[in-house]
Amino acid sequence: MNKSHGYGGVFNHETPEDKAIVEVSTANEWRRAVASEFGLAVGEPEQNPHDPPDCFVQFSGRRLSVELVQLINPNHKRCTSNGESPYMQPLFEDMQWTKCRLISELNELIRNKGEKYQQRGIQIDVLLIHTAETWLRFDMAKEWLDTISIRPHRNIANAFLLFEYEPGRGTKCWPVSFLYGDLISEKNAG
Repeated sequence: MNKSHGYGGVFNHETPEDKAIVEVSTANEWRRAVASEFGLAVGEPEQNPHDPPDCFVQFSGRRLSVELVQLINPNHKRCTSNGESPYMQPLFEDMQWTKCRLISELNELIRNKGEKYQQRGIQIDVLLIHTAETWLRFDMAKEWLDTISIRPHRNIANAFLLFEYEPGRGTKCWPVSFLYGDLISEKNAG
């Protein structure tokens, strides 16, 4: 599971059983994070054996579908799997994040997932994008995300970006950003 020498390590898996455990664990971390950050009372994830979606959660008396997708650069993961270090040139330089890169990759990820759901006639309530990119930190990303809008897809009602745990933030939960949707406004209206 550590073939990529730690790159994206918290979300790595080898078997479908491992993947299911990682998905439920990640959805649980998201649930704790949105409770802490936004005051959303989301129920425990229930694994869906007929993926997609990956799981379901209860929220305000409704059963929401939750689909997880990892924001990770496959070329960088391949390079680290081949022994390159994310802390040395040339990979280090290529792995650095900019506002344009983050926005572009998030929009592309949402569009690609949304198109797949549209082709299959599926509506997803929550797209949970999770990341463990080595050089992408929550505070930096939040600053960028606060100044722009992510393009929603009609087949994905809400989108969140969840980061792996960052020590020193003064909170026990993983950092999370709300990208778009109506869950936050529903909570505030209720």
